[in-house]
Amino acid sequence: MLAVQRVVQIAADLLYVALIPRAMGAEGFGQFSTVQSISMWFTMMSGLGAVSLMTRYVPEFLQGGDIAGLRKLTGSLFTLRLGTGALGAILYFAFVRLWLRELDGMAIAILAFTITVRIASSLPFTLLLGLNQAARWGAGELVRRLLMLPLTYAGFAWAGLRGACAALALTETVVLCLGLWWTHAYVARPSLPIDREFLKPFLKFSAVFFVGNILIVFFNQGGAPLVRLLSGEYAEAGYYAVAFGSYQAGAFVLWNLVNGFGALFTSFKIKGNAEAVRVWTSRLLRMLAVCGVLASGLLYSCADLLVTHVLGKTYAPVAVLLPVLALAGLASGPGSVARILLVSYDQGVMSIHGAAVQLVCFVALSALLIPRFGSLGACVGIAVATMVFSLYSTWRIQEAVQYPLGPWAGAVLLGVVCSPLLWAWSGFGPVRFGLFAVVYVGAATVLGVARLSEGRALLRAVRSGA
Repeated sequence: MLAVQRVVQIAADLLYVALIPRAMGAEGFGQFSTVQSISMWFTMMSGLGAVSLMTRYVPEFLQGGDIAGLRKLTGSLFTLRLGTGALGAILYFAFVRLWLRELDGMAIAILAFTITVRIASSLPFTLLLGLNQAARWGAGELVRRLLMLPLTYAGFAWAGLRGACAALALTETVVLCLGLWWTHAYVARPSLPIDREFLKPFLKFSAVFFVGNILIVFFNQGGAPLVRLLSGEYAEAGYYAVAFGSYQAGAFVLWNLVNGFGALFTSFKIKGNAEAVRVWTSRLLRMLAVCGVLASGLLYSCADLLVTHVLGKTYAPVAVLLPVLALAGLASGPGSVARILLVSYDQGVMSIHGAAVQLVCFVALSALLIPRFGSLGACVGIAVATMVFSLYSTWRIQEAVQYPLGPWAGAVLLGVVCSPLLWAWSGFGPVRFGLFAVVYVGAATVLGVARLSEGRALLRAVRSGA
């Protein structure tokens, strides 16, 4: 079910990228993506790191049969989230109104309300992840993506920026209702006062990963506002938002697949089964490398064609950005695996350090490159910072659990060897990519770089929720 959801989600994301930027125009989409990205900052700052908390502790509650303790935890967190969500909404409205005075105040107010609802809606779905119900956990994001496209399109046509923001608010409300319906047996009603002594050890754990997650959100959602600030143009922010949104759609799918194994890695850690961790990380790294190589080849050879036919000539600069971000996607594989293992092995400080290094690298490069190259400079910053994050995080997690990187490196090296099929001649893009894909996959299978048995094992695991 999780795999099927990801296929549908990719299709929904492609339709969103094809229709919404074209309908809004570069200026309008730049405004919308800027205020939406900023809203994600405040959402994450108010979210208290629930994903790491649920992945780490819910399996222990279940193994101990302590459902009452789990309900007490979720009810307390739900109450806390409503409070922090309201505070985040107020701070968001004040910040955006002071900085972007030219934008519609009502639209900003609607997005502020959306922050509170989104923060509340994420709790039941992170609980589903801890319960090892990966298909239902993923369904929350799938519903969000499926609703965003028609509602945003209709809302913008009806009331411009204000209507598009209202569409986001309605979407998050539906997602919240779905999550509470699925988890009503495990989520207690919000109530005051909160038992601070009970929550203290859980919040202490989540606070460490919470800081790291904030840094990662600033990295993922800070590009469009940064491009707007340093270039002074909403259009450049719009070009970046389209390219990064396309990249993030694929990266998000792969990250969710990796994240779906978080509870499994936690169980291995509790049982002291380091060999199982090595086996599964090897399988995941092979899959991520092969997918990254194929995605890079596709965007290098077909970006011009895709942008022209999907977005129109108005967004022609986006074609230059996509291959750069494809390299970031290729480099993110080891970082994604290391990031989920940092949670399972309680290495929160390492997670903070890695996210801080990534963010500092991105901001420094962007400050140098955006004033001269606009959105291209931001994409180069993303690619380099992602590579640095993957190297640093993988190096640090090896102190807690060692696993081989050879499977990932071998798949990437084979892609480099086959890359002349993409750039050595100027044939039709899809033909070049088709030849490259056939040769690469065939060579990977023959040489044992990609193993069908491991692919089948991954599919069985995803299908069974193991």
